[in-house]
Amino acid sequence: MNRPDDEPRGDGDPPAPPEQGTGAAALAPAFQLLGQVVAQTTALIAVLYYFGWARTNALLGYLGVDPALTGWSPAEYALRSVNVVVRPLIVVALLVLGLRMAHRVLTREFDRQAALGRTFVPRVAGLVALGMGVAVGVLGLFGFADVILFSSRYPAVPLIIGAGVALVVYGLHLIGQPALLQGGASAAVLITLALALGLWAVSVYAGLVGQDAARTLVHGMARRTTVTVYSKDDLGISAPGTALRTEHLPSGEYKFRYSGLRLLLYSDQRYILLPDGWARGRDPAFVLDEDEGRRFELRSPTPG
Repeated sequence: MNRPDDEPRGDGDPPAPPEQGTGAAALAPAFQLLGQVVAQTTALIAVLYYFGWARTNALLGYLGVDPALTGWSPAEYALRSVNVVVRPLIVVALLVLGLRMAHRVLTREFDRQAALGRTFVPRVAGLVALGMGVAVGVLGLFGFADVILFSSRYPAVPLIIGAGVALVVYGLHLIGQPALLQGGASAAVLITLALALGLWAVSVYAGLVGQDAARTLVHGMARRTTVTVYSKDDLGISAPGTALRTEHLPSGEYKFRYSGLRLLLYSDQRYILLPDGWARGRDPAFVLDEDEGRRFELRSPTPG
């Protein structure tokens, strides 16, 4: 005799309700992927902002201008760094992909060696990585203490220290001692160290790029926009390469005409100008706010 639960359903019977949690389980991978995308995008925006800020500080600092005068927002700093950051980010992404592929190849090789009874191979490789990591880390610390001088063209010291730490961690993983780094305190130290080294490398690289951009700007001063300032009052602009012409005009007219100026940047209703032939340590930069008593005449540079 069939129980009521075992009776077959007719065509008109309602479908069985879906199991609870099936829909949420199906959406879990999508939410996980979305979380990863949001986290990586947030990190990228933070890197762009910090790089743009550090680069601008180096560039304007080279020219003797306080970066606070720009009045730029975080979004403007980030946008101004996109063109410069793209190449390093591509290099880092390719490096990470290459390391992941190398790890998979090594893992397969270790499994093959273990199947042949050579279980010591991963430990030997781990000891080699551990020794190399210690040596590289010590080399980086010597650079940090200026015992060894590396090229100032690249952020060598933080990258070398970071490579040493990574090799040590990977070596401990291979020799079967990951427990040494799995504690909460160890993880916090490693994360803090990684962030500090990353910010250090970005700061050094941004400073180098900013100073290079400033030197390029100075050498190409003749290609920058020329600015002539007309003013009702004497602005006291005086530097090699500038010229002042006064006109005997009725009261209220622009009596003072300043030429020989180049536009460094315009932001927040403020002009930052450099004199023709600007030299570091000798000539000032001029900061002029837009005012009813001033008129700014901008012209494209003369070809050639």
